[in-house]
Amino acid sequence: MGGCGVGIYNPINYINNTSHLGLISTSVIYADIRSYYFVEDLHQAKFQAIVKSSINDAFGIEIQRDGSKEFNEIIIGTAYSRKILNKSSLGIGLQYYQQNAPESGVQRTFFPKIGLQLNIIPRLIIATQLNNPIPFFSKSLLKIPSQFKFGINYKIYTELNFYSEINMTNGEDTHMRFGIEYQPIETIAIRTGFVTNGNFSCGLSFKIKQLVELIVGYELHPVLKSSAGAGFAYRFKKEKV
Repeated sequence: MGGCGVGIYNPINYINNTSHLGLISTSVIYADIRSYYFVEDLHQAKFQAIVKSSINDAFGIEIQRDGSKEFNEIIIGTAYSRKILNKSSLGIGLQYYQQNAPESGVQRTFFPKIGLQLNIIPRLIIATQLNNPIPFFSKSLLKIPSQFKFGINYKIYTELNFYSEINMTNGEDTHMRFGIEYQPIETIAIRTGFVTNGNFSCGLSFKIKQLVELIVGYELHPVLKSSAGAGFAYRFKKEKV
């Protein structure tokens, strides 16, 4: 959905907003893979596990690899979130980031994440995520810029959600992201999105008995061009939203 991740109400979305962990009602595992058609040997793979520790708390772990054999990025992260109101939560996380490039070799760093998701007004979710809020500079660690995301999720009516998000990264252009999610029936969701830098995406998910979710998606990137991916999520019991 155009990368509008900060306000999406979905367990597998916690990598975009750590606070969402506190709002889920069941443990979940998720994995996906994506390939880029016009760039040789360029792939992305992701695995997540979410553990519901109590009625108000949850932990998450993630492993991601993106890139080719010569140039790639690896992320290993952990996060914790706690519900603070009926449908609002606060989350924190820590990520290990490794970059492998021909000109610089292997470089590594660590950075924190802080997320907040508020659902005080019916039909409207307000959310924000701050990555690497205070950059730590060291000769031995890779420099990572701070990133701020703020977005909304507005339920136009029962089957239709609208998403909007602003993404600001230190030293880079600011982008707006927009997304639409249509759920004609409980087991099917159709999604599409657009980013002001020219990125377009769309996807479809299908739930089986509310426990297994199959997901397919397509993305058109302004530089990397077309890519497609598929993933699945398994919930250990039916999600209560």
